[in-house]
This record gives sequence, structure tokens and C-alpha cells, in this order.
Amino acid sequence: MNILKKNKAYFAIVFLVLLLGAFLVSAQGKELEIQYPELGGIQPKTTSISPQEYVKYIFNFALWIIGITAFGSLIFGGVRFLTSVGNPSKRTDAKNQIAVAFLGIAILLGSYFILYSINPQLTIFESKEIEKVEITPPDHFELPEVTTSINVELPIETMLREDTNGLLGTNRRTRIEDLTVEITESANYSKDLSYELERATKGCTCSSPCGTGCLTPICKGECIMIAGVCVSLDCSPGRCTSDPCCKVRERLTEIKIENIRNISKIQEQNKKTKEEIVSIETMTEKIQKTLEIMKNDCPLSGVISRDQFISSKDYYIEQGWKLKKIQYWDEFETLIPSSQADFYCPVGGNQSSYIPESELSEEDIGEYNEIFLDYLNRGGEFETTIDCPRPIPFGEVIDKGLKIANDLTEEMKELDKLQNEIIEAIDKLHKAVSECTSKNCKPVCGCTCCSECGCEGCDCVGEPCPIISAKKVDDISKKISQKQKEIDKIINEDIPDFLDGPFKEMAEKIHFCIADPDEIEPGWALLNCERAIGAIGPDKKIFEKTSECKISDNCSILKDCYEYNFFCCRAKD
Repeated sequence: MNILKKNKAYFAIVFLVLLLGAFLVSAQGKELEIQYPELGGIQPKTTSISPQEYVKYIFNFALWIIGITAFGSLIFGGVRFLTSVGNPSKRTDAKNQIAVAFLGIAILLGSYFILYSINPQLTIFESKEIEKVEITPPDHFELPEVTTSINVELPIETMLREDTNGLLGTNRRTRIEDLTVEITESANYSKDLSYELERATKGCTCSSPCGTGCLTPICKGECIMIAGVCVSLDCSPGRCTSDPCCKVRERLTEIKIENIRNISKIQEQNKKTKEEIVSIETMTEKIQKTLEIMKNDCPLSGVISRDQFISSKDYYIEQGWKLKKIQYWDEFETLIPSSQADFYCPVGGNQSSYIPESELSEEDIGEYNEIFLDYLNRGGEFETTIDCPRPIPFGEVIDKGLKIANDLTEEMKELDKLQNEIIEAIDKLHKAVSECTSKNCKPVCGCTCCSECGCEGCDCVGEPCPIISAKKVDDISKKISQKQKEIDKIINEDIPDFLDGPFKEMAEKIHFCIADPDEIEPGWALLNCERAIGAIGPDKKIFEKTSECKISDNCSILKDCYEYNFFCCRAKD
């Protein structure tokens, strides 16, 4: 053990020496303060020595130090062995030291040969110079031969009106209408069952004269005849046993089973109600997200309507260019036919929007630019202004649609709450019926009521059931019926009036602003609120801020909904 401790000390000294050497060479650009011996043709003098050479030097240095240490330990052990005659303990220690020294030498040589056998390169440290790669910039930048435009689809109208998934679509309205009718029917049925349960409990009674009814009055004590008179010896009431509802128990059970079945149906309907609420809220959030993209991601290039996109697509096909669209929402693979309030946002490509070709040469354009800049520098003003006399309340109308959807969501949430309330009320009614027991009846005992002389139960008195009333279920059922009428009004009146009224009018204004020039007077353009700043508004005043884009109503759901409004504008001399 002493020999092993000493060997550990030797190795620790070697490690510290190597660490000190690594520390000394860490300062770049200086001469080394220690004079290192030359080993294997390498002698570190300055910090300019390469890392590969330094590692190789440390490797050789370690081999020398470890080898010398092992050889010294071997000699020292031999001397101890020769001088240990007559001392068995020292002789054993000397043998161990010699054995450990041989073992160290064997490990040292073995490690080198193992590395060499695996790969001779592991024992050779060479530094390779890094080849420099020269980057030659191109002489000129070439524009792509094919013009491309990438547009994100913003299907606002489709997200509102599409039959399958649309926020105010036909399928959703039909689903909700049918669901509310089923909920009302289930609630009314539970009301009828609850009243029938209430009436059935009237057949529960404590009355059982001398045990002839459902109950058996039990008394304690006794009565005896004394001088021809029946005298009570502590004849007192005990309890009434059996079921006070024995005559109607079977009917009560049937009603409760049927009511439980109906509750299961109400629970399934409640699950569908929650799903519809989540679906409406999710679609509302998606529409709001789409509007945010219109407002925040398309401020410079501006959104283009579906009509504009179709016109641009035809022009791109004629020119051999590529016009691509990106579908933003997976559930809307195609737009509804003839939609006028669906838009596209140019987000990529080497041309973000359609720019008509000019007949002017580059020299003419440069000359006109110089004249125009000189005119501005001399304090000139524009002779041509943008006139926007036709307001299109897109943002305000969409806000109305979202408000209707929000009203529908709130009514559905109230309906969801009422469904849970009627389930709870029915459950309480069933618990009250289950409390119709003989514990609520008390026996009347006497000595002569049922026989000449004996402590017997004359009758049972009391109310076997707590108060059983279906009024709570009835009240909730009426509220559900009223809620169904309110939801029906939204579905069959408010939504159709909105889609066929304000929304249709707004969408037609968008279409007729940028429709084919053959349909209306050409030269009009569709500008959003931000791009209309600086133009002349419908009131003949210049737009100075987005709040002046407000056309009529206040915003309910969308913050600053008027900022989503459009204006039909044209250049005016």
C-alpha cells in the first residue's frame, strides 16, 4: 500500500509539471520563461509552437518522466530487497515495489503499442495548414427570368358564410337550431317526469292502523289486567318498520329510471353545446387573426380583393409569369363561389403586385424624376390628389357579424348553464324521493287499541317524505324554452338579416369599386384606411389619422374596427 501511495505521488508531480507547462505557453507572443529540454527533436522556446507540436512534446515528456520514475522505483526496490536479509516484512515490501515497477513499465510500453496497433497516426502529431478559400463575387446581379408573386389567402367572407365550417354558415345554424330543439324537448320531458314523480310520492303514507298499512308500528313495554282494567306497564313507542311507499314504490322506480335515461340524453346534448361554443369561439379568433394579418402584414403592398387577384392571375398567365397563393387555414381549401369580400396579401416573390407596363423609356423616366424632384425642392405641391368619396365600412360590418356570433356564444353559454342546473335539480329531486322512509314515521302505542289488553302499535303518524316539488325543474325548463327562442331568433332572423343586408351591401361596394372596367367607370382603386391617409374623404376633408376612417357605428368586438374600413378612390386633378 505504501508503494502504491508513493507511485500516486509520483504521477501527481508529473501531472503538475505538465499543467505548469500548459499554463506557461498560454501567453501568446512571449518567450517561455522555462528552458525545456529537447525531446524527440522538439524544444519549445516561444509561444509560437503549434498546438500539435506542444501536445507531442507533452506526450514524449510524459513517457520520459514515467519511464525514469518506474526505472528508479525498480532500482530502489532491488536495493531494499538486497538489504532486507533477516527482515521478512521489508523483504515482502521490496518484492511488491519491484513488481509494481515492472507493471508500470509494462503498462507504459503496452499503451504505446496498443495505440500504434489501432492506428499508427494516433502516435504521430502533424499540423496541417488550412487552405484559404477565395470567394469571387459575381460581376453583376441577374434578375430572374420569370416574374413571381406569392399571396396569402385571407378568406374573410368564406370564413363567415361557408356552409360547412363558416362562422355564420348554414350547417352551423342548422346544427345549433336542431340541438336547441332537442334540448328543449328533453327539458320538458324531465319536467313532466318530475311532476309525475311528485304525484307518485303522494301515495307514500305513514298511516298503518294496527299494522294494516305498509308500515308495522313497534312498541315496547307491556300492559296487564288489574281488577278488570288494562293497565300499562311502561307501554311506549318504539319505531315503525317497512316501506311507507310500498304501494307506489314500483312506479317511483320506473319514473326515476326513465328520468335517469333522460338525464343521460341531456348530458350528451350538453357536450354538444360545449363543442359548438368552442367551435364558434375558435372560428371568431381565426377571423380576428386573419384581420390582423390584413392590417399588420399588408400595410405597404396593401391587400388585393379576389377580383383583383383573378385579374392579376389572367395577366400573369398571358405573360408566362407565376402567381401563387398560400392557403392559410386548412379547413377552407376553396373559396365560396362569387365571394367579393375575400382577399389576398402579397407576401413574397420578386414582384409583390401587378404593375402595368409603361411605354416610357428609362431615359424619359429619369428625366421626369429629375423635373419632379426639382419641382418639390422649389416648394411645389401636387396638382393631382386622391379623392375617396365612396366609403366601404368593411371593418364595421365585420365587427357586426362578430358581435352577432358573440351574442350567439353568450346565449349558448347560458343554455349550457341551464342544462347543468336542470340535471342538478333532478338529482336533488331523486335524493328527496329516496329519503321517503319509515324513519320519518313515529308509532302510536296503546294497551287496548288493537286488542283487549296488550302493548301494541295503534298506528304510525308523520310525513314519510320530505317536501317533494318539481317546481325547480319546471322553472329551469321554462328558462331553457325561452333561451331556445332567443337562439332561434339569432339563427333565423339576425344572421340572415346581417348576411343579406349590411354584409351583402358592403361586399357589393368592394366588387363594384375594382370590377372589370367594362362594368363600371374605370380608374377607381380600393384603398384601406392606412393607405387613404392624405386623401380627400367623403366629407371633402383630408384624412389625417386612422380614427377619421370611422363611417358609422362603434366597435364591439374588434378594437378600432374602423381601421379595417376601405375606400373606393381615384386620382383627381
